[in-house]
Amino acid sequence: MTKIKGNSYYLIIRILFFLLPPFLIGYIISQPNTPDKGFYGGILLISLFLVFILKSLKDLVVVKFNDYNMSITYLIIQKKIDVPYSNLLNWKCIDGHRGQHYNVIKFKTDNFLGTSKIRVDRIVDGDKFIPFVKWLKTKNDKIEFKITPSDSKLIKPFNKEFGIENKIPTKK
Repeated sequence: MTKIKGNSYYLIIRILFFLLPPFLIGYIISQPNTPDKGFYGGILLISLFLVFILKSLKDLVVVKFNDYNMSITYLIIQKKIDVPYSNLLNWKCIDGHRGQHYNVIKFKTDNFLGTSKIRVDRIVDGDKFIPFVKWLKTKNDKIEFKITPSDSKLIKPFNKEFGIENKIPTKK
């Protein structure tokens, strides 16, 4: 399998949008004749936005899949961890209709926290998804895959390939 990688660079765009309100609030509270309550409220709002931005930056990752493990590099805190494929627990593919495609990967960690999860942009395109899943299943056949929403184009080929029957709920 060729080296496959993904990232969470979509967070940068989200952060840029969240930078606008603190600048606007800062401009408003810097005006003369701003009441004290407005000034302190503005400082509080700016602080909340900055905490959210810093938390989002902490989640900025690059994920690389190689033959033996999945390598996760946290860009801001400059931490790299290697996760063996046997530690992968859950893979959720969110296949949005308007270009919003994400993968949420849940895995066991060696520390006391138990499990961790990361959210990255789409790892592989739609036509390469099934071969990628088959390759992952050769590394760890216990990975649980979930594809959402229910009208995703990936569900039918996934169910066909892995012999999963579509269970249509019946009304009682």
